[in-house]
Order: sequence, then structure tokens, then C-alpha cells
Amino acid sequence: MRFGECLNEALVRKGMSQRAFSLIVRYRQQALNRVIRGERIPPLDRLDAWADALEGHVDREAFFEL
Repeated sequence: MRFGECLNEALVRKGMSQRAFSLIVRYRQQALNRVIRGERIPPLDRLDAWADALEGHVDREAFFEL
């Protein structure tokens, strides 16, 4: 599974839109959408914040390995 797929599935499970997530993690929605589509590498320095925002809806260890 790609990182973007994992992220998108976690957002769906949490019932959170890309826009809401982008506001919480302070990352442009357009850039987030490119990460989800696999067109952009996720920002490694922000993965902790992203995993925190998705707590309970993503396997943190698997999230970092992708």
C-alpha cells in the first residue's frame, strides 16, 4: 500500500475531510491532495503531527514505514 492510500483510508475512517486535516496539521490542502495521489513525497518533518492528528485511525508504525 502506498502512503497516500494509507492516509486517505485513515481520513475516511476518521470521517475527516482533506480540508479539515490540512487545517489541523497546517499543510496546504493542494499539497496534501498531491501526497494522497502519490504525486508528492510526504514531508518527513511533519509525519509525527500527521500521525497525532489521525490517532486511533492509523497504525503509527506502519504509517512511518510507508
